[in-house]
Amino acid sequence: MSQEPPHLHSNLKGALISVEPLGGMKRDEIPGSMVPRRYIVAVVVFLANSLAVGGVMLTFGLFVEPLEQEFGWNRTEISSVLTAALLVSFLTAPIGAAADRLGARKAMVGSLLLVALGLGLRPFMTDLWHFYALTAIVAIGLPGATALTTDRLISSWFVRTRGRALAITGAGNQVGGLTILPAIALVVAMSGWQTGFFVLSALFVLGAIVAFALVREPRQRPGPDDEKPNEPDVPLSGALRSVAFYSLMGVFVSSAMTEMVMFPQLIPHLQNEGLSDGRATAALAVVSFGGLPGKLILGRLAERWTGRRTLALSMLMIMSGTLMLAVAGGSALVWPSVALFGAGFGALGVLYALAITELFGLSAYGSILGAFKSVTALAVLPIPPLAGLVFDLTGSYQLILFLGTAMAAIGIPMLLFARPGKQNGDPQGTRTIPCPS
Repeated sequence: MSQEPPHLHSNLKGALISVEPLGGMKRDEIPGSMVPRRYIVAVVVFLANSLAVGGVMLTFGLFVEPLEQEFGWNRTEISSVLTAALLVSFLTAPIGAAADRLGARKAMVGSLLLVALGLGLRPFMTDLWHFYALTAIVAIGLPGATALTTDRLISSWFVRTRGRALAITGAGNQVGGLTILPAIALVVAMSGWQTGFFVLSALFVLGAIVAFALVREPRQRPGPDDEKPNEPDVPLSGALRSVAFYSLMGVFVSSAMTEMVMFPQLIPHLQNEGLSDGRATAALAVVSFGGLPGKLILGRLAERWTGRRTLALSMLMIMSGTLMLAVAGGSALVWPSVALFGAGFGALGVLYALAITELFGLSAYGSILGAFKSVTALAVLPIPPLAGLVFDLTGSYQLILFLGTAMAAIGIPMLLFARPGKQNGDPQGTRTIPCPS
C-alpha cells in the first residue's frame, strides 16, 4: 500500500485518524487538491448526517407552537404528522432499490433536493393536509439523503477501517444537534417559522450542490488481496433466500421497537417519577450525546470482533439500560441507565451497516436496508398508542419499559442465526430457505 505524504497525514489526523484507503487502489484526487477523494466524501457524508438530524428530526418541536398560533391547529393534529411520515417509510424499500441502480451519488443528490422541496414549500401552506403532504415528501427523501446512500459510500471507500469511518461520519448526528438545531431556533425566534423553513430548505439545496460536485463512488473495486476476507457480493434475491436476512431483520425490528418505547416516553416517564422538567430533558440529552462515544468505541471494536458480535454487545447495553431505567424510579440510577442506553443505541447505525456488508456485501445494500426499514415501520406502529394505554391503565410507564427490555433481549439470540456462509458471495451457505418446486 502506498504511503501517505507526511503533511497530509498530519492534517487529517484529527478527523479520520488512521483510516486507510482501499488497498491497492489508485488515488482518486480532486483536481487542484492534495486531499484524496475519500476524505472529501467522508466530510460530505458527515454534513449530510448533521443536516438530517439537526435540520429535520430535532427541529420539529421548534415549529409546533408557531403553527398552532398561525393556523389554529391543535397539538394532536400537528403531532399526528409524524405517524403519517412513519407510514410513508413503507416506501423505503423501493427507494433503496433505486439507490442501488442509480448509484449513491445520484440518489443522494435527488433525495437532498426532495427534502429541500418539502421544507421550502411549507411557508406557503394554508391547510393541514398541505402540512401532511409536504412532510410525506420530506420523509420519502430523508432515507436516500442519509443511510441508504451514505453508509454505502463510506463502506465502499473505507474497507479495513470501515467501523471507524462509519463512526466518525455518523457523529454528524450529534454535531447537527449541537449546531443546526440552535441556529434554526434562533432564526425562528427572530424572523418567524416561515424563514426557518426557508433557511432549512436552502441548506439542503446547498448540500445537494456540494454532493453533486464532490461525491463519487470508487472507480474500481480493490483486488482480492486487499478485500476483507470472504466479503460477499449478494443480490437481494439471494439475501431473501437466506436465514441470515430474516435473523438480522428481526434484530432490526426489535431494536426499533425498543427505540419507540424509550424515546417518546423517556421525558414523561421521568416527570411522572418526580424529576423536574429540566432534569428529564437533561436525561434525554445524555442519551443523545452518549451515542458519540458509543459509535467510536463500538465501531473500532467491530473491526476486530465483527459487526455482528459487536451488535450483540450493543443490544445487551440497550437491554440493560432500559431495564435499569424501568426499576430506577426517580433515583440516581437514572443517569447510568440513560448513559448506557445512549452508548448502545448510538452505535446501532454503524453496526447495522457493518453487519449487512459482512453478510451480503454492498451491491444490494440499499435494497436490503430499505426492506428492513419498511418492515420496521409496520412493526412499530402499535407502540405509541400501546404506551398511552398502559399509562392510562396503570398510571406508570414502567410496564412499557419492561416491554422494551424484552424486545431488546429477543434481538440478541437472533444474531446467532445471522452468520455468513462458507463461500464468498454465498452468505447462506447451506443455510438457505428452499423455494417450492
